[in-house]
Amino acid sequence: KIAQLMIVGWAFPFLIEGASGFGTPAAIAAPILVGLGFNPIRVAILALIMNTVPVSFGAVGTPTWFGFSGILLSETETLLIGFKSAQLHSIIALVIPLIALNQVVKWRSIFKNLGFILISISSTVIPFLIISKFNYEFPSLIGGAIGLLVSVMLAKKGIGLNSEEVKVHRAT
Repeated sequence: KIAQLMIVGWAFPFLIEGASGFGTPAAIAAPILVGLGFNPIRVAILALIMNTVPVSFGAVGTPTWFGFSGILLSETETLLIGFKSAQLHSIIALVIPLIALNQVVKWRSIFKNLGFILISISSTVIPFLIISKFNYEFPSLIGGAIGLLVSVMLAKKGIGLNSEEVKVHRAT
């Protein structure tokens, strides 16, 4: 369950937010999770909460470059705003997925799989933060792509997942 929620509810929407934004990640992730057997209302809530982290760089940076276009900032100033935004989002990313996951699974399950959760978060947020230092169009897109690949590889190997979670994952 946790691996599915982090892959389909966290890393994949992170990537989709970077590509298209405007609510698309939640609109795609929630139905996929429902198809995997999760409660529709709970995964809708999860998808919306999870999508709060990558939004500043959604739709290839539209919120940043278009959002600040009316105040005539230099390229350097826009990059600095983007980087500071990414720093704030990166810090809150340590809490947001835990809150979102608790909408679908119990805290006990979250704590048992905390290793996987933290690595999945880090594998999206670290590239997101690094790229935001140099570019305000691709942090969510690239961070999501890297996070998705790492999260899938971790889940396949059962790294950071509780043994019960690994059995469920391998059975599906």
